[in-house]
Amino acid sequence: MQHLDKAIQEILKLENREVPPVLRNKLSDVQELISLFLRRDTTFVRYVDYHQENGALAIDLCAVPFDLPRCVYDALWREHKPAILTSGTLAVGEDFTHTEQQFGLNRGTSLRTLRIVSPFRYDENCLLYFPATHRKKVPYKQNTDRVAHQIQELINTANGHTLVLFTSYDQMGRVYEKLKDKFPVPVLQAQRNPQIYLERFKQLPNAVLFASGACWEGVDFPGDMVSLLIIVKLPFQVPDPLGETMRKQYGNLHSYIQTEIVPEMQIKLRQGFGRAIRTETDSCVVAILDPRAAPGGRYHRAVLDALPEMPVSDKLTDIQSFLQSKKNPSYFEPRFPKEVDFHEGNLLHPGSQKQ
Repeated sequence: MQHLDKAIQEILKLENREVPPVLRNKLSDVQELISLFLRRDTTFVRYVDYHQENGALAIDLCAVPFDLPRCVYDALWREHKPAILTSGTLAVGEDFTHTEQQFGLNRGTSLRTLRIVSPFRYDENCLLYFPATHRKKVPYKQNTDRVAHQIQELINTANGHTLVLFTSYDQMGRVYEKLKDKFPVPVLQAQRNPQIYLERFKQLPNAVLFASGACWEGVDFPGDMVSLLIIVKLPFQVPDPLGETMRKQYGNLHSYIQTEIVPEMQIKLRQGFGRAIRTETDSCVVAILDPRAAPGGRYHRAVLDALPEMPVSDKLTDIQSFLQSKKNPSYFEPRFPKEVDFHEGNLLHPGSQKQ
């Protein structure tokens, strides 16, 4: 770090014509980060992130304030300037406590909160589906095969018009390779720069889109484009050095998970769920494949608390019946093969485990 700092200092002494402005600015940014790494205080959590970028190893220096809420409070709220914070995902259930803590709003700031109920009729236009759970853990390859089979069944049942959200690019790539030629419509895989794939998906009359990363929020698919939203795994944050440092502030792991990890997952889940219903006339099936989210699973209650109230089912026939009652005949073209074992069954409603 010290050698790199000295090298950058020497480069920045050169004439402007020898060092282009863009490079000079980048070097200045690196130098500023280096100074944070060379400090010996505990104000920042410092770590080095290694990842692949365009086929080569890339290295990022990361310095995150240990008490980020305090930084936000000092920069904004302590000045007592009025502000309005608005978003579809500020509350966890009915509660704003987690957001207040994250934004440093619980440090004496005068605060009023208001939660506006969505105008969308989720109870009529949305169906939440959990597949039958598999309690037995299986090897990674077998689990990928099982997930691919579940996704194939669901897409066939819904006749396409599907967005599949992954939490892992690696898993997305493996499942995509298994399913890319299985349907009578295009199957797209949104890479790390997804805009071109999103635009193509919107232009097609019927397609399947596999996506991850930024596609969990901020993308808009109104109408029948996304009539089946599949969430493969609950979007828990990947462990990082900042999270590991925060974990040490809690008396036990359970308290840390309930206070930090679960609320963050619920907010991210709501953001992903928001891709399903975009207008008051949209209708969509939302399938969550993670066994931990299913009835009897560890996070089933947390999932229901994060989402609006709507009918719940574990039967593919209910998906078929729901879409047939909501969609025009043209929606079901081209016809998909129904490679599923249909059986009779009624809907499960929130709070009820009876069939």
